[in-house]
Amino acid sequence: MEKENISTPYDEAVCTRELQMLKTIVPYIGNTQKKRVAALIQYLEYKNVMSALSESDNQLSACSIPEGSNRTSTLLGELKQYCTQSEKEAIDNLLNLLCIVDNYEMFHF
Repeated sequence: MEKENISTPYDEAVCTRELQMLKTIVPYIGNTQKKRVAALIQYLEYKNVMSALSESDNQLSACSIPEGSNRTSTLLGELKQYCTQSEKEAIDNLLNLLCIVDNYEMFHF
């Protein structure tokens, strides 16, 4: 079974092309170097996370969701791309339930 390489906004902010190259060479180097390179990769990713989170136009912020959008529905919709078929169906059921609750609140309050 082949894995899908799905990139999240977090991955895009944290993992550069150079880091991907470093990750690619890890299996080809000796054990002593592997540990050092793995630690370097983790450090560089951490540094990139801190940099991405400190930017004023933080692309990792849920505030970037357009006004008027339901954040819960948006989040669940985004999660579906990483889910199994049964998990997607469960999310769809939850989204339908949330829609019913919203409609109930709109017409009964």
